[in-house]
Amino acid sequence: MASISYCSHNSRDVSLEAPIGSASGFSRAFLFEVPLPWTRIPLETPHIPTSITDAIEEFQAMQGKVSVYLLAPDPAYAVDGARLIDIQVIDGEINKREIIASDGDIASVIQSLAHNEPLPDAATIDPTPWRDVAICTHGSRDACCATFGAPMYLKMHISAKSVPNTRVWRCSHLGGHRFAPTMIDLPSGRVWGLVDDAAARGILLGDSEPEALIPHYRGWVGHKNAELQMLEAHILEHIGWSWTEYAQHGEVLAHDAEGRGVHVRITGTHPTRETVCFEGEIHWGDEFSTIASCNAEPVTYIRKSIANAQKLALTV
Repeated sequence: MASISYCSHNSRDVSLEAPIGSASGFSRAFLFEVPLPWTRIPLETPHIPTSITDAIEEFQAMQGKVSVYLLAPDPAYAVDGARLIDIQVIDGEINKREIIASDGDIASVIQSLAHNEPLPDAATIDPTPWRDVAICTHGSRDACCATFGAPMYLKMHISAKSVPNTRVWRCSHLGGHRFAPTMIDLPSGRVWGLVDDAAARGILLGDSEPEALIPHYRGWVGHKNAELQMLEAHILEHIGWSWTEYAQHGEVLAHDAEGRGVHVRITGTHPTRETVCFEGEIHWGDEFSTIASCNAEPVTYIRKSIANAQKLALTV
């Protein structure tokens, strides 16, 4: 059997690549259960009903792009019917709701969302404040996802039993498999990579300071821009976990004349605390080589760093 050149090992041990800025940002995402196996492109999995893929196409035609993630069914989390987890980034915050279709007709639920219509009669909202940690184990996409993601899933699935209202799922591709194990935590919307046992515990139990977890942080999904994700990581490390309670709005203020950096700003608002604002410069550094997928040819990226990040004094 041929040996595998794991992209995750290369990223961590050879290119020394920080995962921050690699999160796949989105404005809307759907998560629903589909039995394994999954094909390399999740929605091309043959046993996904055509009615669902058609409904997703209809939704995107009406509402715009939606990211889709498949979850492996888990008997411990089973419901009567089928579930659709609907994630939206609205006004700098993440809105998460779980829709249960008692008749199993997820396609009709998606169609109702596409047309901004009331949910079908057979659909209800689960009021339980579930926290869902989805770990990529998508081996048909990349070997690292299964090799490193699956064992991490098994460990965290067991650990989650002691954490109220927390579920841990096997999930399809989250992007950035060279940072496997990779996972998304919802509804916080934070994406993590190169997760080891200590980081997994800190993420799941919340008993680690952000500073200890920043080396594993890929970014917040509400920012689609890698440079904003880098500044947001700085803010999280500076303020601490209370930052997760803020609504945040990011903007790219300027590009430098040589195209080697950008100036970015994030403003955080809170219903009972003062507004905070941070600015920083993201600089382009040296090129480095890595493999983006297992057994792939090397590719070249540019290393980026944050400089002059500071909290601004706001005037009333």
